[in-house]
Amino acid sequence: GSQILIKKIWEEEFIEWGKIFCLDTKNGAVIKRVYPTDDPEEVECRSINPDYPPFRVKCKCINGWYRVMMVLALK
Repeated sequence: GSQILIKKIWEEEFIEWGKIFCLDTKNGAVIKRVYPTDDPEEVECRSINPDYPPFRVKCKCINGWYRVMMVLALK
């Protein structure tokens, strides 16, 4: 039930590793902390909730990068 404010970024210029992003992927949108990997063609997505394990996404499967600027929790 939360809403987010996002800002589209040009990922080829600069990525703030460790920040929260909304990634528009071929399999849908994910909102995760994003980190580099040893493979420059992939990024690692980590949840804030430790119950969910990290996973990797191939950069070619990402249609758009959006920096999460604000989260509004509806109560």
